Amino acid sequence: MSIYLAKLAKLHPVSAICEMMDAETYAALSVEKAKKYAKENAIPFIDGKELYEFSKVR
Repeated sequence: MSIYLAKLAKLHPVSAICEMMDAETYAALSVEKAKKYAKENAIPFIDGKELYEFSKVR
C-alpha cells in the first residue's frame, strides 16, 4: 500500500513502517482501535480494500 500511495503522490516509491501498539496488551493495535485513534486525531484511515478498489477505477 505504501509504495502505491507514494507513486500516486508522484514521490519516490519508498516507505517506512511503524506499527501501532496496544498499551494494555503490547500487541499490534486492532483495526477497530486504530480506526478509533485515527478518527479521534483527524488522521485518514485507508485500508487495503479501499486502495484496491480505487486502483481499479483509476
